[in-house]
Amino acid sequence: MNQLHALYRLQQLESAIDAAKKRADEIEAALENDETVRRCKAEFETSETELRQKEGLVQDLELDIASLVTKVTDNEQLLYSGKITNPKELQERQEEIASLGRRRTTRESELVEARLAVKEAQTQYAGTKAALETAQRAREQNNQDMLKEHQSLRRDMSGWLQDRKVILKQIDADKYKVYKKIKAQKNGLAVARLNGESCEVCRVEQYLSIISQVRQHNQLVFCHNCGRILVDI
Repeated sequence: MNQLHALYRLQQLESAIDAAKKRADEIEAALENDETVRRCKAEFETSETELRQKEGLVQDLELDIASLVTKVTDNEQLLYSGKITNPKELQERQEEIASLGRRRTTRESELVEARLAVKEAQTQYAGTKAALETAQRAREQNNQDMLKEHQSLRRDMSGWLQDRKVILKQIDADKYKVYKKIKAQKNGLAVARLNGESCEVCRVEQYLSIISQVRQHNQLVFCHNCGRILVDI
């Protein structure tokens, strides 16, 4: 393999390594941070909190109603026991019983609404719980697939890195320095194939003198437009 072909092969290897590393990093980040599961978990926790709050309100209303019933019963027993003979006190007891009755009616109406709200919250809770469980199962399956892909990428990168070492030994230090400089300037692509009479990357047609030099395969020749190293493969 001549020097120019070796540079082109080096670029292919380094591009493959860079792409594989980027994908491996993406997989690692995805394994650590699953947005769907996090969102579903947040929605589930919110629905759980709302359900508990609504259930708590139902319990409070039931206790309040039970307390009102007890107070009414106690007042009625006292009222009809004959122990109260004062007309004013009798009237006060009757008014108290009526007031307790009105409060009970209000609380019972509120209890009906609260129980309906609990049913709605239970439906919401069940939905978010199912969504979370589905997302967690999907993550587990996806994680297995991504782990396999990650392992495959690491194996590929290991092989490409070994190939890169072999290729580097075939390239002169001066040519490699030029390659690295252009690579840094040209978004990772320092070498371009000659496609017919044009640079494959920028697609600009080359002078005949440049084409002739490229096809001799013995020196670095640059695209007169983009400045990349041209190779004839």
